Amino acid sequence: MPKLKDFATSYLSIIISIITNFVLLPVYLKYFGADDYGAWIVINTLVQYLALANFGIPTSLMVTGANLKNKSIIGKLYNKCLKLILIIVASVVIITIVLILARILVPEVFFGSSNKNLYYFNSLVVCFVLYCLRSPIQLSLSIFSALGKVYLNKIYEILTNISWPLAFLIVYYMGYGLQGYIIIAGILMLIFSICSFIHSNVLVKQEAKKNEEVIENEVPSNKSILRSSAGYFLISIGAALVWNTDNIVIAKFLPIHEVTVYSLTFRIYTLGFVIFSTINSVLMPYYGIYKSQNNLVQLQKSYYNSIIVSSFLAMGIWIVTFLFSREIVLFWTKDTELYGGRYLFLTMGFYGFVLSFLSSTGIFLSSVKILRTSIYLTFIEGITNLVVSLILISKFKIIGVAIGTAAGALTNAVIINLIFKKVVKNLVEAPTFILLKNFALGGSFILIMLYFRLDERGLAFKFQIIALIVCLYSYLFLRFNGVNIRELKNYFHGSIKA
Repeated sequence: MPKLKDFATSYLSIIISIITNFVLLPVYLKYFGADDYGAWIVINTLVQYLALANFGIPTSLMVTGANLKNKSIIGKLYNKCLKLILIIVASVVIITIVLILARILVPEVFFGSSNKNLYYFNSLVVCFVLYCLRSPIQLSLSIFSALGKVYLNKIYEILTNISWPLAFLIVYYMGYGLQGYIIIAGILMLIFSICSFIHSNVLVKQEAKKNEEVIENEVPSNKSILRSSAGYFLISIGAALVWNTDNIVIAKFLPIHEVTVYSLTFRIYTLGFVIFSTINSVLMPYYGIYKSQNNLVQLQKSYYNSIIVSSFLAMGIWIVTFLFSREIVLFWTKDTELYGGRYLFLTMGFYGFVLSFLSSTGIFLSSVKILRTSIYLTFIEGITNLVVSLILISKFKIIGVAIGTAAGALTNAVIINLIFKKVVKNLVEAPTFILLKNFALGGSFILIMLYFRLDERGLAFKFQIIALIVCLYSYLFLRFNGVNIRELKNYFHGSIKA
């Protein structure tokens, strides 16, 4: 059973991630500039694609290890997984060298026609080398979770996230550029990974001493490990297509600073996603409990409450961020050139609303062990996103990419609602009517603001009108959904208690 320190370190990890990726962003922007920061986003995105080369083995190790009755086997399992990762990393390095020497991988592929594309490409190579050095020993993080010590996994995850601001402090003091930042951060993360590697090996040896003797035929084979990792690998590919495609497309067809402009707006709404996921993840064990007890009434209530709360927050975020879009960017970055325009915020706000539903439903499907549907739909969303973005980017620039992102999410949401009854059986009813009703309500406020161009009015007027809008929206939302405040209070109380 999860312990308080597991929850505490998990939420602390989220907070640190928000601080390093959101709060400190204006500092990074001011120091590196929009072009270099945009290039860094592209480099980071490419490294996340590279991380797919682990073929889901770390997740497989974590899940398989956690389900082992004889924990003394975990050392043998770990060694097999480590050998597989080393083979994969060596293969990736050889293939990459061949592609670079054959001039297939060139700066223009990733960074367009930027006059610093060679510098950015060299930075990417440095980041690639440091990641390959770190990747095998990072496998040790899965051991902590497999042994039920989630808090140790999260502590090292926090140290990894802290590496970036620590590296920036050194870079700022020494006056280094983007490559220096990548090298120092990479070295810090490598040091923390070595510490976790040593720590995990100590735990494995301790586990081997206090448990029963290892029986070789109980240790999963390489084939078994790769088979179990295949599903996690597919989920990772789908997630990468959804979350990491946009920056690559923008860098290829538009000036590199446009990546920064797009990323700023995208981060605002992915921050909302972190909030939705944090709230919804608390319900995961309850979904499983209610299903095992065949308590379909409580299962339905919990799922509907999740949809209602997430859609209320998402629409509220859309209304507020659209009204104050220019002021948010100016306050955040102190640079008006990084404001992507009202239509970018309009499109990404819609994406945020759809994302709230996908978050709630994705966690529900995972909790009741309906994973295959999620994998297929994630692929459909990613492919739709990519195709629409490529079609629209030449005419609508970054707004075309935003439309592609929203179109992918909407396609996913529409298909889920169409096949909901078939997939979920009789566990819960589809929330289609609730979603349409709440979108119509919140969307009417957005249309009014758009028609009267309220987002372009003065700041004093906006502060006067926002209180009225939020109060009226909240009142109508509660009435339209027939929300029982006491029941919602119990819902949150249960979340906090969990």
